Amino acid sequence: QFVVDRADLKLDSTPLDWDTSEYKKMVSARATHILSKLETGVNIIYSDVDTVWRSSPLPYLAATKKADMIIEVDAAESQGFSPFYCTGFTAIVSNKRTIQFMKDWQKALKHPQLNQPIFNEILHKRSNIIHQPLPAMQFPSGALYFHQFSDKEREKAVIVHANYMVGISSKKESFHKHALWMINKTATPSFSIQLVNSTSNVRVYEAKLDSDQINQLKKDKKPIFAIIAATRSRNDWNLVSETPLQKHLIQSLSQSITEVEALTWDIHLFVAVDNDDMFWVDDINMQQLRIPSWLSLTFGFFPPIPNHIPFNDIAQVAYRRGAEYFCRVNDDSDFVTAGWITLGVTALQHFEPPNLGVVGPTCHNGPQNIFTHDMVHRTHMDIFHHLYYPPQFHNWYLDDWITFQYQKKTLGVDRSMRVRGWEIRHWLSGPRYKPDTQGSKLLPEALVNGRRDILHYLQIFYANHPTTLEIKNMEHKRNKTKHQSAERKL
Repeated sequence: QFVVDRADLKLDSTPLDWDTSEYKKMVSARATHILSKLETGVNIIYSDVDTVWRSSPLPYLAATKKADMIIEVDAAESQGFSPFYCTGFTAIVSNKRTIQFMKDWQKALKHPQLNQPIFNEILHKRSNIIHQPLPAMQFPSGALYFHQFSDKEREKAVIVHANYMVGISSKKESFHKHALWMINKTATPSFSIQLVNSTSNVRVYEAKLDSDQINQLKKDKKPIFAIIAATRSRNDWNLVSETPLQKHLIQSLSQSITEVEALTWDIHLFVAVDNDDMFWVDDINMQQLRIPSWLSLTFGFFPPIPNHIPFNDIAQVAYRRGAEYFCRVNDDSDFVTAGWITLGVTALQHFEPPNLGVVGPTCHNGPQNIFTHDMVHRTHMDIFHHLYYPPQFHNWYLDDWITFQYQKKTLGVDRSMRVRGWEIRHWLSGPRYKPDTQGSKLLPEALVNGRRDILHYLQIFYANHPTTLEIKNMEHKRNKTKHQSAERKL
């Protein structure tokens, strides 16, 4: 069973505009309301009223066994926090950690203010809460769902939150436009709920979560998330278990990809190998690799070219397989933080237009001015003629090119982002190739050609997808106000 409980804030039914004193009074009471329920030992799903549940979120929440809180993401990074969570939809387990967190949040909200910045400040800096982000594809912000997503992407949404817009009229208009305003309509829920008991403030429902629901989600066709890497053996390798691919990359993927991400994505690891690499050509060695059940592994064997890393070759295999997003890493890379797929994808989706750009993790090993690991959407491959990198770069300067290609100094607007909440450790086990330093001479021309290709794509995109200046100005004004308010409070 679950309870729908309305807080008694002694407010009338007049709609409250964002950032007004009455609005701050209402949202500042959120911690008190949630705390009163957690202290009774019940788990909580908190949902703002400006949300539409297109289908049941329970399978996604039930799939997560390790987290204290599972939370909607407002942005991959904002106001110094990564991820920057939205307090409008969250699932909370009742335990000592979450009760103490709510007490800290309640105390910080003693004076009415915007609750979300202080929520993130406490969560990231002053708590031991185990938290996980909800995938933005299924739990999008209003900015993503109403302004960034295609119709095909909107169909994947589970919960639609009408944030990033001020005033009830704009929310109603957006819901109406997308057939999500259900008042005076007969709605057929896609999940089973039944009213059991009701009082003035509390309604008790029974919801059935069959194991078949989770199993069906596992079977449903999901978008492919491709992790691409290259490996080359050394003469002293004997055990598969001691290879960087197994010991670092695969092991860290097992630990850093959340249960919800494994439920949301069809995750593939594509590994490029020279076809004269006798260690990996040996079927026995490949069969000894230990991978989690949700991970598909594909080896691509390519004719060897001296000092050439076949990233383009393996990326094309993933592209032809239908991969939606690509993360390029090394075989000796460790994924340190959990939920990194959600953070990277969310950051890419927030670009304008969406998914045009590159994001990368925080990595304290190696050069700090370039992305030594990166993530892109398949749009990147579409723009650059089904290539991940320009073919004239064989090893060095691949990272330089993809970093600088999307930066403001190349395009006039920044389409790159380092996601601080996503961390990778690179073990720098030493190059298995001779560095190609000639790439430095080829880089300027490659950036000019890349800029031309991107601008050509944008010209076609905006001709087919006209955007309104009002939407951009509204979002810019709201984000600016949020940032200024957060600075005052923090």
